[in-house]
Amino acid sequence: MNNWSGMLLATHPKLISSIQITYSIECVAMSHKHQANRSNYHSITIHSDTIKKWIGQTEKQREIAASQITPPNYNGSISEFKVGLKNQDTIGISYSIEKSYSLPNFHAGMKFPPYIHYYSCEPLSLEDAINKIKKIYSFFSFITNKGMNINQIILNSGTHKTYLYTLLPEERKIDTILYPYSEPDKAQLLGKTRFLIDYIRNYFELEDKSQEYFYKYLKYSRMTNPEDSFLGYFRILENLCIIEKQHFSDETINEICAETKSSLLQKKISNKDAVSFIRGMKRLNKSKYNTEKCIQEFYKTLPSKTRNLWKFNKEKISEICKLRNDITHANDYSIDDSALIENLVFLDALLTVALLKEIGVEDESIHEVSRRIDHYYFIAF
Repeated sequence: MNNWSGMLLATHPKLISSIQITYSIECVAMSHKHQANRSNYHSITIHSDTIKKWIGQTEKQREIAASQITPPNYNGSISEFKVGLKNQDTIGISYSIEKSYSLPNFHAGMKFPPYIHYYSCEPLSLEDAINKIKKIYSFFSFITNKGMNINQIILNSGTHKTYLYTLLPEERKIDTILYPYSEPDKAQLLGKTRFLIDYIRNYFELEDKSQEYFYKYLKYSRMTNPEDSFLGYFRILENLCIIEKQHFSDETINEICAETKSSLLQKKISNKDAVSFIRGMKRLNKSKYNTEKCIQEFYKTLPSKTRNLWKFNKEKISEICKLRNDITHANDYSIDDSALIENLVFLDALLTVALLKEIGVEDESIHEVSRRIDHYYFIAF
């Protein structure tokens, strides 16, 4: 729902109240001869020009181009890679083989554009399929640098296809891919860090809350007001950097609580109040460090050679935390545009690294990938 408004209509013999509500459409599903919302789907196909740029040149592409003939097991597509997930679903990149010829024009050729293919073992409702697309979109948008431009989405039920049209943000020009795909041999030859398909599996095995961080990151990155992006980035990073301090071990606190409860009951305290008090003791036993301390501790985990390339250090984090509090609590503060952008890019860099760590990217790879962050020159020496 975008907005709503109410009014009173002057009618006889009494006033009539009226409410006007405006909704926005998230997506439109179109299917020939079938009701899209009553269908069950087994696969999702996403065509994207961004994926063409992300996948780069591979040996599989050379095999396809060199063959120029239909493989014996041709079924309309050839797989670059597939990733098996815990729930027996699979996701991967395939190529759609499109051959054409024209004798009058003396033309014969073949195209094989890559696309994302997701196969679900369990049938998906339209709502489930849309949620799955949101997760796929969030991941690939993140690794391609905050934006995957989508050309077409197809849901396949086995008997018919449904075309999904979404109101995604305007196409984003992507100059540099954050973490491009590369084959093992090619990456080793060029001395580059290799994109492991395990990262895709790791992402899909995250809890829903953790996957949601990737989606929110994209939303905040597209906000026109840099202060809104700043606050959004900060909220996500704050959640990813939480450090809890436990004063006593679980065994010790359980013993203390048992003794305390017994003592309270002897003093004629009601069981309800005693139980409530014990819960409070257990909760206080695990306290969270303040946000500034948590983010600074996270900063220390970054590879030293990465930190050495940045002109900001952990002291900058104190400034960022203060700015966040000033904006949130509407305190009087003054900051010029360039300083705000520097803080925003530094926060973006920290958050990008935190999200890379969430999907299992190692420090060596983080060092190289972090230099492809948008506006990296703002924070680099």
